[in-house]
Amino acid sequence: MFKTNIFCGVLLLALFQSHVSFATEAIPASVEQTDLGRFYCQTRELGQYFKCSTAHIEPIPEEKTEATIPPVDSFYEQENEAIAEVERIKEQLDRAWKLALIKPNAVNYRRYMHLQKEVLNRSSVAADWHRRTVYSNPDLDYLFLRPANANAKIRYNADLLKTKQDFIKSMNERYGIIYIYSSDCSACKVYSPNLKAFANRHNMQVMAISKDGGSNKYFPDYVVDQGQLKELRLDGFPTPTTVVMDSRDRSYQVLGAGVLSSAEIEDRIYELFALEPGDEF
Repeated sequence: MFKTNIFCGVLLLALFQSHVSFATEAIPASVEQTDLGRFYCQTRELGQYFKCSTAHIEPIPEEKTEATIPPVDSFYEQENEAIAEVERIKEQLDRAWKLALIKPNAVNYRRYMHLQKEVLNRSSVAADWHRRTVYSNPDLDYLFLRPANANAKIRYNADLLKTKQDFIKSMNERYGIIYIYSSDCSACKVYSPNLKAFANRHNMQVMAISKDGGSNKYFPDYVVDQGQLKELRLDGFPTPTTVVMDSRDRSYQVLGAGVLSSAEIEDRIYELFALEPGDEF
């Protein structure tokens, strides 16, 4: 038993000495001078974890690249090559789809789906490039004009609403509303109080014209159509119809037929009188 313990002790001591010797030989004097050390100490910048000494690290030379704009002819060549490649892919995909459709089997559908996946991958890369380009070019970013962020939308919509309301209030001395209705029109009964509330809020005059001679409790000063609508070429419009008229030259702009909300009336007046086509797009 005693001899066995001595043998085990000697064996453990020998193994320990050989392990220490092996570890000492495996670890270089300066970790950061190895390729792996460069990766951790310089490329990954993990010196705080690996005790890197920057004094011993030789800087990795950076490749110098100059941004050059290719000549116009080069763009044309690339465009022609791209067009040819797109047409080739389209034809290949179309042929594979037709073959899979007419002769459906695992081989034909697998080939078609592989081609389809290639197209989707190309589209994904193109979409990613589009997004990255927009990030660094605000003039190309539509969200810079029409934000989609929740907080920005709240502020944008509040500012836009105030702009619209201020503009409409500035119109009330020159412009008024012609309201075409009929007493038996169910939509008119729903719309009349909405239009009245809008007119009161913006202090706009409303001339209600009854096509059938019936009264309107929201607009007691209504007038019965006796040819006025025909003279204005509005006799063919259904009820209810909302029109904005210029009191100076008697020109008018139809806002629309049917029941409109107050917000829709504001939007249409602002769009038709304050903006040129395309200003908000």
